[in-house]
Amino acid sequence: MWLALSLSLLAASEPECPTREAVDDALARLGSPGLGARHLSWLPEGQGVWLRLEDAQGAVVGGRWIPSAPCEELAAAFAVMAAAWTLELDRAQRPEVTLSRALPPAAPPAPSGFELGAAGFGLADRQGSGFGVLAHGVSGGDGFALRFELSLEAPRTETLGPGDIRWQRFGLGMGGRYRLRQDPFFEEAWLEVEGAALALRGEGYATNASALGTDLGVGGGVRVARVFGPVAPWVGFSGTGWLRSSQVQISGIPDSATLPRLQGALLLGVSWIRP
Repeated sequence: MWLALSLSLLAASEPECPTREAVDDALARLGSPGLGARHLSWLPEGQGVWLRLEDAQGAVVGGRWIPSAPCEELAAAFAVMAAAWTLELDRAQRPEVTLSRALPPAAPPAPSGFELGAAGFGLADRQGSGFGVLAHGVSGGDGFALRFELSLEAPRTETLGPGDIRWQRFGLGMGGRYRLRQDPFFEEAWLEVEGAALALRGEGYATNASALGTDLGVGGGVRVARVFGPVAPWVGFSGTGWLRSSQVQISGIPDSATLPRLQGALLLGVSWIRP
């Protein structure tokens, strides 16, 4: 911003042509408010005049030699040079202002979501029925996600000769599922590979013994859940097929028992869900 300030006169060192008043008038005609705290002086040099601009401390901040001309033309030339120097100096001293558009805040990462649940189930196969419990976990929300399951069947009895074989499976399943949400319900279908530890124990024989084995199977299921906030009770159906035949034999008894390879189960459970 220009500050109006009259120019001081250096009568001893400046020629009378042009006069200080003539230069002030020329500055005013240019629309320049003045030179602020700066001082304009000129001295004859050769066939012209040396014009210079000093700051408030007396340091020369602008200078130029101007050839001789009529006083009125010199006054106009001095005013133009002084105004240009002052404008350039003021612009250099003015703090630079930059406009920038604030970036919108970054959206928080979408929660991955997970589910933990437990259920009881009743199962049926060609040799009868049974029951058990399971726990499952799911990573992710709607759509596709990973799934794991731990299951424990209650011991079941198979008669063989004079005694009974008590057996049960402890299963671990891993696979994927797809969930379709239709608030406040969701439907889900899954497929998994399941490994199981098979525990057997004889009862009613001359010598009772225990044994451990393994099973490998594939399974799948569907379920429907009703969501109440973070809690979702659900009902479902699942089926498992064990890939190899498991036969039980007792020493000294010609007969053998074959454990069921296909099983179906009705599940009733409840889950805690974080969206």
